[in-house]
Amino acid sequence: MSEKKYLFSNEDNILKINKVISVLSVPNASLSSFEAQRNINLCSILELITSIGYEWDLLCQINIDLIGRLFANYFTKIQSKEEIDDLYGYCFRFALEYHLSCLETLIDVQSFIDYGLVEADSFGNSAKRSIDYASRATSIFIAKDLFNNKSMNLLKDFDEIAAKAERLKKGWDTEIVDKETKVENLKSALDEYKNAFNFVGLFKGFDDLSVVKVSEKKRIFWCLIAIGVAIIVPLIGQFVSFYLFPDLLGLYKNNYYIPLIPVLSFVIILLYFFKIILMNYKSVQSQLLQIELRKTLCQFIQSYGDYSQGIKAKDANALEKFENIIFSGIVADDGKIPSTFDGMDQLVNVIKSIKN
Repeated sequence: MSEKKYLFSNEDNILKINKVISVLSVPNASLSSFEAQRNINLCSILELITSIGYEWDLLCQINIDLIGRLFANYFTKIQSKEEIDDLYGYCFRFALEYHLSCLETLIDVQSFIDYGLVEADSFGNSAKRSIDYASRATSIFIAKDLFNNKSMNLLKDFDEIAAKAERLKKGWDTEIVDKETKVENLKSALDEYKNAFNFVGLFKGFDDLSVVKVSEKKRIFWCLIAIGVAIIVPLIGQFVSFYLFPDLLGLYKNNYYIPLIPVLSFVIILLYFFKIILMNYKSVQSQLLQIELRKTLCQFIQSYGDYSQGIKAKDANALEKFENIIFSGIVADDGKIPSTFDGMDQLVNVIKSIKN
């Protein structure tokens, strides 16, 4: 079918049809019963056409192509019985095509067609031929139009289209599988990055703690140096004073140790605190070893977890000795750190023995 043509929705044609309706609807006593009913049916079908002209245009394209122009020009020729009969014949062709193409059955259309078929012999020869031709050929034209329709051509090529669709489906399935594989790989990579970042954060925490402990270790070390110097300097000073001023010893006669009592007391106290600070120094050093161990564990713990999960499924004790070595704490044998006042009793006893 070529480009659609519009006959019944055209404003000029609607005006012409309305004029025909006004002429045919005028009562005329001279008309036979056949002619009166014919005119009534014509008025009814023409009124229906003007009310839904666009729909008639869409469903009657075959007869619009065949007799559309002739039908439009015929509205001015409705004087004699034969001319009105011919108009009925043309309308019959349109009505039958509309009836066969429309999904609904309109009573007015059905009545118009039935009357034309029943009273076919009462019409003029030209109208009778139109009715007979439409009855036999309309369904054939409609079927031919359907078979030549683009949609029907698609049905003809259904096997080829189905094969093409199957190829496309296989291609899409393959592409989807590839995409799923890539997505899974990306997911695995993201999971690894997530775990890595988690352990990076843990490593950063231990590293910050390590910095604090290193700083603390340095401070304790310099305290040890200071106390060590404080222990040595008084002793050296005392002996230097005895060497430079030997007369001082004569003041104490045989009690030479008396000048040393304050210095020795001070030195003993410093030695005690030196021991405490030294133990703290060793404790911090031990803590640093533990922190470094945990920093090292953070670098391999994720891979170890995945590996151990698989190997332990086969042998639960396969990694027992390895884990005992790796995960055991590094303990420096520092002994117990004494509290600040531990040993004060011993210090008092020493002083008392010197006095006695």
